Amino acid sequence: MSCMRLFQGWSLVMLSVFLLAPAASAVTIYTDRTQWESAVAGFVTETFDTTIGDATSITLDNGIVSTAYPGLNRNGLNNVDSNSKFPGKYVGRVGITNHPQYIEWILPAETIGFFADVGDVNTGGLILAGYFDDPLYNSIDIDEALGITSGYGGGGFGIVGDSTFGSLRWDTGNESELFHIDNLSLASMAIPEPSAALVFGLGALLVCSRKR
Repeated sequence: MSCMRLFQGWSLVMLSVFLLAPAASAVTIYTDRTQWESAVAGFVTETFDTTIGDATSITLDNGIVSTAYPGLNRNGLNNVDSNSKFPGKYVGRVGITNHPQYIEWILPAETIGFFADVGDVNTGGLILAGYFDDPLYNSIDIDEALGITSGYGGGGFGIVGDSTFGSLRWDTGNESELFHIDNLSLASMAIPEPSAALVFGLGALLVCSRKR
């Protein structure tokens, strides 16, 4: 087969891939930090070294604005390292009654994904929500992602969205859900995965160039 015919055939394959391939998954969930890091093109990490007291709205060192809705009462939590139980961590509490119903984070820039160490998550409790596949609104049960089947637990948790997002929401269906976050990494770009057809085509072009 000539190089010209090989190139024409590869072009038809690539056109079919773009026209017929199903839409990508809305969001990819990660529980391993190393795997998440390999899926993004650079990131910055917040370690929560500055103490910030409870308030309805606070601004974290990395520029995230964390706001409790509809407000913060005596049982609500929206702070960084304001007590000795969770030093050097962001601490939040949401719930159906007697707490903020949810906490919204406005991110400092459009983000494709994040990863963090999440702790004190209750079974059926913490929910992450946002436009990770804009304009679709996505909700993720963090306890299910971490494999928490009873009691409390935690671990590494992160996502890479199908589109960038500028905010996210910490929510729950429980009466009360306390959680804490540390080592929060934000990434603005994902590393695209090459398709098999693209790899084949590049290989074929390389072979043709060597024959000349």
